Amino acid sequence: MKTSVKTSVGVITGALLIGAACAASAETPSDDAAPAVQVSYSDLDLNTVVGAKTLYHRIAVAATHVCPDPGERTLDALAKTSACRRGAVDRAVHDVSNPQLAAVYASAGRRG
Repeated sequence: MKTSVKTSVGVITGALLIGAACAASAETPSDDAAPAVQVSYSDLDLNTVVGAKTLYHRIAVAATHVCPDPGERTLDALAKTSACRRGAVDRAVHDVSNPQLAAVYASAGRRG
C-alpha cells in the first residue's frame, strides 16, 4: 500500500512531495533544484471522505509552501503563483490515483 507521494516538478513517488516548476521565472529548474515538500498520508484511510479531505488539505498547504506568494503584487506574478499551485495539486492528486481523493479534488474545483 502506498502511504505517501512525492512530487518535484511533476514526479511523484513514495511520499507526497509537492514540487514547483519555478512559476515566477521563465526557466524551469532541474528536478533536483525545484522546491519540494513531503506530505505523508500513512495515517489516513483514503477510502473514506474524511481521509481524502485531510490529504487534499495537506496537499493544498504543501503547494503554498513550494509556490509561495510572490514578493511583487502584480497580476502576472499572482497568476503564475496560482497556476503553480494548481499544477502542483493537480499532479499530486493524479499521482496518488485514488478515486475518493479525486472526488474531493473535483468538488473543491467547483467551489473555486
